[in-house]
Amino acid sequence: MIGSLACLGPGRLGPALARRWQEAGVELLGFFGRDPGHCREAVSFCAAGRVLSCYQDLGAADAVLLSVSDLALPEVVAAAAASAAPKPGSLWFHCSGYVAVDVLQPLAELGAGIGSLHPLCPVADRQAGYLALQGKPALLEASPNSVRALEQLACRAGLVPVLAPRAVNRPLYHAACSAAANGLTALFDLLAEILEQASGLPRERVEPMLASLMSGALQACGELGATAALSGPIARGDAALVAGHLSALQSSPALDSYRALMRRAVALARQQGGIDARGADQLLALLRDPDGEGRG
Repeated sequence: MIGSLACLGPGRLGPALARRWQEAGVELLGFFGRDPGHCREAVSFCAAGRVLSCYQDLGAADAVLLSVSDLALPEVVAAAAASAAPKPGSLWFHCSGYVAVDVLQPLAELGAGIGSLHPLCPVADRQAGYLALQGKPALLEASPNSVRALEQLACRAGLVPVLAPRAVNRPLYHAACSAAANGLTALFDLLAEILEQASGLPRERVEPMLASLMSGALQACGELGATAALSGPIARGDAALVAGHLSALQSSPALDSYRALMRRAVALARQQGGIDARGADQLLALLRDPDGEGRG
């Protein structure tokens, strides 16, 4: 059982998680980072712990979260290992979706357990993250002696632990996560612009309408799976409507995105059984881009 925890990095996700653990009964020793002012802000946000002054201060913790930028992890790990901060049996883990657990190997060689806990939850700021993390899945990877402790920490933060069955292809995994979160945000903005233009309604009226559509589709995907959740003209094989969409989007920055997304929707419609091979071919012919790259 993890009794105490320290956080290396006082950014957004680290304090959001640390506050959850502190409220669940894990003693928060404090925060260490380059900027003591940011560490003081994190301590204030969590209403617990103190500003830690050096890597050696982390050594008193049963668990240490490395919540720093992806590219900074190797440097931070090397500095921590050089200071001989980890105490034997402690758990040192990062929350990066991009960097492999192997980056923590220098700490493992000093006797620490190592792992990664990556919440699948956008964190715009500390407060929003603290509130949003409840019930969200978190992908875990850990050395064999640390799996149980990391799973317990995830649960105590209100997360749903998902243990990876093998080493994760981190760049590919993170690309999917980034597209799901940041890409969806960008798509929302692009479509809101088009709805605003098409309807004459102001952005503040259009965005709730679009959010209703997108959140409903996401909920259906989560509950039913993408194939069963698909609806609309592609699912019905309505080529005339798709042609109308393409005509309306000819001068829009959304045209290429529409073509690519709807080609994927054609594949889902085939799996769903709503269209036959001939109907799929007709739709794909419409959706082929001018350069002839009509991949599904």
